[in-house]
Amino acid sequence: MVQTDKVLEFDKIKEKWIELALTEWAKEKIKDTVPSMSENELIARQRETSEARELLEKSGNPPLVSSSGRV
Repeated sequence: MVQTDKVLEFDKIKEKWIELALTEWAKEKIKDTVPSMSENELIARQRETSEARELLEKSGNPPLVSSSGRV
């Protein structure tokens, strides 16, 4: 899988993704993320993403609170 990560440059994607993370918990989850090779799993994740996007379009973005508790 490590070789696949390098070919896909998934390590570079994760680095940029980590820069955008707001919490240490999120950064750790991103570090543990690996590409999926299961078509069924990918289809399910795409469906979840589409549903979440539709919800955000209808309801707007939820308010984000910083990890320090200050806005």
